Parts: sequence; C-alpha cells; structure tokens
Amino acid sequence: MEPGDNAQIKAFAENYGVKFDMYSKIDVNGDDAHPLWKWMKDQPKGRGTLGNAIKWNFTKVIEKDLPAYL
Repeated sequence: MEPGDNAQIKAFAENYGVKFDMYSKIDVNGDDAHPLWKWMKDQPKGRGTLGNAIKWNFTKVIEKDLPAYL
C-alpha cells in the first residue's frame, strides 16, 4: 500500500507538478476493502490465478473484465 495519508500523498505528488485530480486511498483487499473491489472479486472472472487478492497491476481487471458486467 502507498505510504502516507491522503494529504501526504498529495503533497508528494505536487513536488512533481501533478495537476490532475487524485482519488483518496482505499483498501482493495481484506475486511476493509471498498465494496466495489469486494464485488469485483466475487464475479466469475474476478479471481486471480494466485488467489482472490488484487495484485499490483489491478487495472487489468478493470480494463479486461469490468465492461462485461456493465
């Protein structure tokens, strides 16, 4: 997980000239996972080959599988 709270992450990104909107940090695994990620992992294509945890490159789940459920 990214170190720091939301304010610290924003301040760090501003040092690099970030101007785009940034979302708050959320949990994607465990009991405190955001409901969207819990739902995605419960879908037939939501399970990974190494278990049901979202890995580093979780965008592949969104790009490849999520449109099938919309």
